[in-house]
Amino acid sequence: MTVSSGSTFAASIRDDFPILRRRVQGRPAVYLDSAATTLKPLPVLDAERDYSLNYCANIHRGNHLFSEEASEAYEDARRTVGHFIGAGARQVVFVRNATEALNMVASGLRASGIRRVSIPTGEHHSNIVPWMRAAQVEWIDHDPREPLDIAALEAHLRRTEPDLLTFSHASNVTGVINPVAEICALAGSLGVKTCVDASQAIAHLPVDISALGCDYLAFSGHKMMGPTGIGVLAGRLDALERLEPLLLGGGAVREVTLTGYSLKDIPHRLEAGTPNISGAIGLGAAVGYLRGLMGERMTRHHEQLADRLEVVLSGIPGVRLLQAKTGPSCRSPACWSAAG
Repeated sequence: MTVSSGSTFAASIRDDFPILRRRVQGRPAVYLDSAATTLKPLPVLDAERDYSLNYCANIHRGNHLFSEEASEAYEDARRTVGHFIGAGARQVVFVRNATEALNMVASGLRASGIRRVSIPTGEHHSNIVPWMRAAQVEWIDHDPREPLDIAALEAHLRRTEPDLLTFSHASNVTGVINPVAEICALAGSLGVKTCVDASQAIAHLPVDISALGCDYLAFSGHKMMGPTGIGVLAGRLDALERLEPLLLGGGAVREVTLTGYSLKDIPHRLEAGTPNISGAIGLGAAVGYLRGLMGERMTRHHEQLADRLEVVLSGIPGVRLLQAKTGPSCRSPACWSAAG
């Protein structure tokens, strides 16, 4: 099998990643762990470096040029991310990663009295454990090699009457893609809120929060060629406003007196303390880079790489591919197990 039709395209992309100039045991480096953390292209590295070298200051706290420039760059990154996912800037909350975003929703709704949460059994631990602490979990028996079955899901939701349904856009094990818009429409018709973990989908699929119809959406920057330590909680404004802040402090409060305090509007009330400013700016650059790659050519190249990897792996004795059985798959991650 050959990927020659995309070799020039691949070479042009590879040149954007300085780390791939390394040689490992005398050969060009090959990186197969993007499902855990992607490598960073030059535009992301340059954006973070530019902040650190030229206007390294805190945001929304200073009356000087560096702070004003940092604040504008931070908010510009918020607007860029929002546009990428079909959301307004106020619908984008910067967090450390998807894990923190999911904890923020679980903790915030726990304070407002959430009772029951439905979760498919194949979810990532970060989309299970926070809910175990926040509410009673209603398990949806689910094979992660298949998308969620709408009829079975409807029966489950009618039987258990949860307050919220949380699930992944794409499985972190098999890459299987769930019909998110259909699931969210069903849940909404039954009065069930929805939280979507888009961590594995965000770099491979169009993710439009308005089209998907979910109440909350979480993803990490480091899985979409952005920096580590930066992620996003996005959502409907009214849904975000229902959350009790996970943290309180500077940046989140409008006024503090000896008898109380008042909070700023969304999203700032959910971003207490000095945030990862360079990370947010780098994430904005990652979105710009990713937007330039997305399209038919990238999809075709991705499919060719996945085909080639599966052929090679299936020819190795003792290796078993973990793939989607039915339904669409973004084919990333490509997972396998090896005997012994």
